[in-house]
Amino acid sequence: MIEGANEHAPEFASDRYDVDISEYNILASAQQHTAGEIIATVTATDADANDEIEYIITGGNEDNLFEIPNPLFGNIVLKDPTLIDFETTTSYALIITATDLVIPESDRRTTTTYLYISVLDENDNLPVFSNDMYTGRVDEEAPIGTSIILTIPISVTDADSLYGMETVEFEINTVGSPLPSPFLAFTLSEDGTSLTTTIAIDREEDEGVFTFQMRVVDAAGNEDTAMMTVDILDINDNAPMIQEPQGGFLIMVAENNPVNSVLVTITAEDTDLGVNAEVFFTLQGGAGYFDIGHDTGVVTQIGSLQALEPPVTFTLTVIARDSGGLSSSRDLIVNLTYSNDHAPVFESSVYSGSVAECAEDGTPISPVLTLRATDDDTDSVVSYYIESSSVGDLFQLENIGQTATIRSAGSSVFDRESRDTYTFTVYATDGIIGTDDDSATVTIFISDCNDHSPIFTQDMYEVDVPEGTASGATVIQVHTNDADIGENEEVRFNVESVSPSSFSNVFHVDPLTGGIVASVNIDNTYTGSSACSTLDDHSNNVTLTIKATDQATMQDQLSNYTTVFIRLLDRNSEAPSFVPSSFYSFEISENVDGVDLGTVEAVDECDMDSDVTFFLVSGQDSAPFEIDQDTGVIRVIAGLDREVNDFLVVQLQAVDDGTDPGPQTGHASVTINVLDENDNAPKLVRDTYDISLPENIPVSTTLISIVASDPDLDENGTISFSMQSGDSDLFMLEGSPAGSDSDHLVTKVSLDRERVSVHIVTILVSDAGSPQKNSTAVMTLTLTDVNDNVPVWTAGQGSEFEIFENVTNSLVVDLDATDRDDGLNQELVYFFVGGSQDYESFHIDRNDGTLHIARDLDYETTPEYTLNIVVSDRRAETDDDGVTPLTNSTTIHIIVTDVNDNEPYFNRCPHGYEIPETFRVGAVVGNNIKDSVEDDDSLAIRTPFYYYIDSPENVECFGPFCIDLYTGEITLESNIDFETTPTYTFYVVVSDMPNLSPEEVYIPPRIDLCDKVGTEKNNITRVDVVLTDVNDQEPVFDPNSLLAAVAEEAEFDTTVTVLKAIDKDENDTFSTVYYEIIAVDPPYLVNRETGEVTTADTFTGRSGETDKFTVVAYDNRGNEPSFTSTAILTVRVFKECEQIVAVADQTREEAEKCRTQLETGISNQTGYIIYITKIRVHQDEEQNIVDTTKADMIFYALHLTTGDLVPPTEVIAIIERGLDFAGRPHKESPGQLSDQHLQAILWRECRGQYNH
Repeated sequence: MIEGANEHAPEFASDRYDVDISEYNILASAQQHTAGEIIATVTATDADANDEIEYIITGGNEDNLFEIPNPLFGNIVLKDPTLIDFETTTSYALIITATDLVIPESDRRTTTTYLYISVLDENDNLPVFSNDMYTGRVDEEAPIGTSIILTIPISVTDADSLYGMETVEFEINTVGSPLPSPFLAFTLSEDGTSLTTTIAIDREEDEGVFTFQMRVVDAAGNEDTAMMTVDILDINDNAPMIQEPQGGFLIMVAENNPVNSVLVTITAEDTDLGVNAEVFFTLQGGAGYFDIGHDTGVVTQIGSLQALEPPVTFTLTVIARDSGGLSSSRDLIVNLTYSNDHAPVFESSVYSGSVAECAEDGTPISPVLTLRATDDDTDSVVSYYIESSSVGDLFQLENIGQTATIRSAGSSVFDRESRDTYTFTVYATDGIIGTDDDSATVTIFISDCNDHSPIFTQDMYEVDVPEGTASGATVIQVHTNDADIGENEEVRFNVESVSPSSFSNVFHVDPLTGGIVASVNIDNTYTGSSACSTLDDHSNNVTLTIKATDQATMQDQLSNYTTVFIRLLDRNSEAPSFVPSSFYSFEISENVDGVDLGTVEAVDECDMDSDVTFFLVSGQDSAPFEIDQDTGVIRVIAGLDREVNDFLVVQLQAVDDGTDPGPQTGHASVTINVLDENDNAPKLVRDTYDISLPENIPVSTTLISIVASDPDLDENGTISFSMQSGDSDLFMLEGSPAGSDSDHLVTKVSLDRERVSVHIVTILVSDAGSPQKNSTAVMTLTLTDVNDNVPVWTAGQGSEFEIFENVTNSLVVDLDATDRDDGLNQELVYFFVGGSQDYESFHIDRNDGTLHIARDLDYETTPEYTLNIVVSDRRAETDDDGVTPLTNSTTIHIIVTDVNDNEPYFNRCPHGYEIPETFRVGAVVGNNIKDSVEDDDSLAIRTPFYYYIDSPENVECFGPFCIDLYTGEITLESNIDFETTPTYTFYVVVSDMPNLSPEEVYIPPRIDLCDKVGTEKNNITRVDVVLTDVNDQEPVFDPNSLLAAVAEEAEFDTTVTVLKAIDKDENDTFSTVYYEIIAVDPPYLVNRETGEVTTADTFTGRSGETDKFTVVAYDNRGNEPSFTSTAILTVRVFKECEQIVAVADQTREEAEKCRTQLETGISNQTGYIIYITKIRVHQDEEQNIVDTTKADMIFYALHLTTGDLVPPTEVIAIIERGLDFAGRPHKESPGQLSDQHLQAILWRECRGQYNH
């Protein structure tokens, strides 16, 4: 550096420098700018001697494209020429600063100049069609030069300015081999915007669709291509041509051919399309007899030909006409032939009659059956016959002219009971061969004759009828069978005889049912022993003879008989009865046993021979007794104790030996009165008493009550009390009345412990029985000294005070008391009693009785206090002489006055609510927050509660939820969506202050807030609102999954594509999508759950065709509510060899792992939908080499918008434009295949079909 005075600033040779540079041209092969190339040099001089100058770019180099490598030289160089792009930036203005390098640095001087850099345009951009595919249409036979109607205009752009659209040329290339070639049929205008015909195209002879490639080339040879598809629209230029039917145009029809019969179906072909190919038919000739279906071409006979006499010939002209009016015609010849067409016809198809089973031979069927059939043919003779041989011997058919009658063939062959109906067929014939015989059905019913008697089901009926059967009861029923029917079958019953006759009115028979019915109540008059019966001819068996008669006419009636044997059964229905009564009473003294108490007796009146057995019913009272089962003697087997039980009741049973229905039992009661004996001495409650008594007790004081009892009765139980020993001057018995069970020992004088400290008194207790019994009680009485005087309150006792809470160390009251005793009995102490925690808030001076507040009182904790205070003599502390201290107590009541010193708080956290995402705006989400608020202040001073959202900004609402200031009610104020926000959490503050600002309300919520409920009282709580998902989203198809292709060589169950539809619902049931194809017999199947579309047919010969089907995606398994989406699945059919083979520098396994990435990468590179159909080990077919280090990916490409199969050459061209030799993307067009080295080639089999 140069030191010295710096008087001059550097000066540039020019205030402005200009330079031109060319943009980087990726398409050019000529020499271009290089990195570090000097594009300009600036120089400056300094009048100061020996000053060095530093050059720096100080402006205009925001993209850092330029630099001065050596600041001591003014050379400006280009850092990266590839970043120079005319289409992005056309010029740069750099500010160059020159600074002299003097010392000190503060003396340095600078100057600036400008370098203007102009970027020259290069032809580095391709002309680009605006679309990859164009479509158009033109009528066939249109005049030469007719413009094609384009769906979208043809448009080409070129970003270069000097080499733009004015330098491009358009041309048509051929694709495929339609005839005539597209480049002969169409031409592009010079500007490429219109397409016209060069020939008149016949759609029926030439192609209906032309597909060709349009090419645009600029002056440098840069080009782009686009596909054009021209549909040739049909015009009505072809008449329908009638086709000859299989049997030709000559038809033979019989005269009796049925009306509406189809004679022939006429078809026609029209090579036009659509409505132009729709054919309609008309018929000329044969009016009234024949017609043709307008749409179907079916020729039918519409009228009867019976009136015509063959031979007759009809010439019918069939005309086929299309909707455009073009037509053709052919003649149809119909010849009418003869037929014998009438057959006999019965007047009725069904005949019926009857004949009696006992009818004589030849009896006519009733009513007389006359069969009649008619025949419309002239001079026809009708005869009748029975074809069935099964009735040939039973019925005769007699032909009479044109009719026939039927008779029976013999009476011996009919038996209605074996068969009551005969059905057979009768035929009518005219004897002409070729005509059908008519038939009629004849049914003959066989009527009944009374040829069977009623038959009883049994020759004899037996029945046992027990005693007790009620009048009107059916004891048995007789039954008959009669093979006849109707009145011949109906039967009436009657009693023919009864044995013995005395029972004639005991039973009768129901004439209709045959039931044997008791006419009287069956008691022991009929069933018992003769001793109890009143009948003269008493018997236990009755025999009835019953007659059954059918109800045929009187002269034809038939009868039959049966016997009913009835056994009358006696029952043991009477129980033995005790005599003379069922109640007995006995007396016996207590303490005796082994003696008879008494005897009981029972008899059975209707069965004097019956044996009776006696029993004692077991029970508590029956234990001391037993009874002789045969004689009824009751004996005492254990001594009785009257004091335990003086009255006993014993239950007896007398049981006979009957068997039907079993033994009967009679009952009796025995009452035993137990007589008293003097067997108990008086019993004292206590035998000894030890009693301590204070001295000075009053005269006549009851010292103790002596209680005794004697369970004996009367004199044996009457007791009395007396002093057996003791000082009768000091004590006496109070003298209870005679017979009383207690007496009292009382003082006669005041007792002095210092004179006699212990007294012993003996009390004698005696009863009045003989011999007399006694008991004694000994009492020991001990006197104790007493503190005779209690303290007496003189001030402050029993007071009530009101004190405000939160006041400390204040005097409440000064208590005072006196005691007239001397010594320790006179000295007093004060203290609390009761152990209440209330005393912790107060302090009482033990010696002087002053009461103070010990700590702040809290109304919310304890609103009032009750203090029990005791004053006592010093005996409470010393108690060394056995004298009980005397005390006095008082109650001090303290009322705490409340002040508003507490905030409201929540006793619950959090508050949770669950609502569906379709919850109605304005509806209440929750209204129970107020229920969890508490305030420890009293109701009298408590103010209302107010509720706020805990927020520094908005205390009324949080998101879609708002809270009512006064009630805490949370409502929904705007729509919610589960898929956007499934949960909301906010905080609510409660206060007893209204209209608080956000700054006053806001409390930063703690994470552990809800964990402190129960241990802390917080005026903030958390609110959690959880939204439940509702099925409100419909599935949305991924459009790329709706475009696919399939090779015509594909086998069954080949995967074509996988349908993808997204449902934004969260719930798995709602968001799971199912798929269906809506089509009749489609060649594809779709997996309902995965959406995988597979082939269900073969596609041989269908290359170039397109299948389109409606596919449906639905959610919620189709249950309500369910949302569906429909879309069109487009599948192009192509030849397998039309696919592209891309060679990747990866093994097959590695390529398989990144199949999806490869598809995405190639798709991003080309702009097409890419489907990789197969990945295999690389096969170099030209060198016959298999390379396992590489993989062949076989794929095809579909256009994003049209779904058309993109020509392989076009896909390869795009890939090659975007990749360098190593397969890496060029810098100006980064792609997704930077880690995939690809080389795209065509399959060898198809390579000859493309220019590549």
